[in-house]
Amino acid sequence: MPNTPNPQKQENSQKEPVNEKTEEQIAELEDNLDLSPDELSETVRNEPSTKNHVTSFAIKPKNASFDAQLKKEEIVLLLRRHPVTQLSKITLIAFGILFPLLLIGSPLLEFMKTSYKIATIFGWYLVLSGFALESFLTWYFRVFIITNRRVIDIDYYSMVHKDVTVAELIRIQDMSVVSTGVLASLADFGTLYLQTAGQNFNPARFNNDTDSVRSAGIEFEDIARPIEVKRIVSELIATKRRKYRMAR
Repeated sequence: MPNTPNPQKQENSQKEPVNEKTEEQIAELEDNLDLSPDELSETVRNEPSTKNHVTSFAIKPKNASFDAQLKKEEIVLLLRRHPVTQLSKITLIAFGILFPLLLIGSPLLEFMKTSYKIATIFGWYLVLSGFALESFLTWYFRVFIITNRRVIDIDYYSMVHKDVTVAELIRIQDMSVVSTGVLASLADFGTLYLQTAGQNFNPARFNNDTDSVRSAGIEFEDIARPIEVKRIVSELIATKRRKYRMAR
């Protein structure tokens, strides 16, 4: 007796190419959402790219990259703490440079031999150089990155310890800027708080209950031009959500 074809089996075999096509369409949709910074933000589009990476505010920085950067992910903003926040360390380093010069002519070192004086001054400047280098590296590598897909907060504490917090732009629900003090108003810096959906709270980053309640998300501390940064992030989010709705 000849074998009759199974209609259910034929039907399943016909559906498989449709499922594969649907998956390809979904993948293509995700790729189309990764628009360039100029396409996502009018403010960014009107600004030139920053060539200097040693700055506290770099927009579309050229030849800049970071660890775990995704495919088609471009940096929109590269931020650091405002240089004014480092004035206390800069003042301390400047005083440390002048301090041995003030002691040379004082009677405090008269009892020491010349060779001991040179060794002491050399040791002083060696320690001071280490402190200056550590301060610069902490400022330089503690960055806040905004890309066309994510916001990334890299808290660099030492050569062996850093804390990285990442959130998708589409998951940001609320933003607020806090700028306190006359110096912050004159120099135009402040802290941008980003509240995200399902954001995990890391209590080790905060010192008191007030900050903990307010900062249960991502915070960009003491950044330059915080209002402008907030506006750019708002434009990125609005454009991505609009494109996502249209694509669906």
